[in-house]
Amino acid sequence: MNNFEQYCTQFVQAVGNKEGAISPVIATSAAFGYGDAQTAEGIFDGSIKKPLYSRMGNPTTAKLEAIMAEMDGGVGAVATSSGMGATTLATMSLLEAGDEIISIGGLFGGTYALFDETLKRFGINTSFF
Repeated sequence: MNNFEQYCTQFVQAVGNKEGAISPVIATSAAFGYGDAQTAEGIFDGSIKKPLYSRMGNPTTAKLEAIMAEMDGGVGAVATSSGMGATTLATMSLLEAGDEIISIGGLFGGTYALFDETLKRFGINTSFF
């Protein structure tokens, strides 16, 4: 995003509803009911696009992900619960046993521990410089 003012305007327009309640509805539930076995099966196999569980399909998170993807011109986005969650997700999505990370040594403590200790257990080594 190169234009901060455009970003701020787009973000406000994307978040707020134009009719009814201005603020988006926040789904605070971690679990969702399925109504019947056929609907549940469709949700689990992906043929029905409804929330499965809070970490997979929460409507509030889905709205944030859609807004962020649109704002950055992307095809999708993934919201995580923390920076370490995002770092771990990105790292584990790209690497496999036998790979090596080349990193600076002055990292945030949690990232340093992930690279230096945790990933080592999965056969991923890090060289710090």
